[in-house]
Amino acid sequence: MKNANDYYKNVLLDGCSIEYKKLSICDLRDYYDFYSRRKTPIYQVHCHDSKHRFSKIYDNVGDAINRFVELKKKLS
Repeated sequence: MKNANDYYKNVLLDGCSIEYKKLSICDLRDYYDFYSRRKTPIYQVHCHDSKHRFSKIYDNVGDAINRFVELKKKLS
């Protein structure tokens, strides 16, 4: 694999979520019946850290991963 973004993308496409401290990213189709009917992926990046509170839904895996990595750097 070329970099961490490729690794994260492969993990998400395999149906797993990624968690780091109080930060997570997942494909909502794997966790909620409402989204399971969708044919296209829908990703959520969520952080419940008091200083970096964030939650957003993305249709594009690249955008979601970029935001996840950005928040992960802030939590490190």
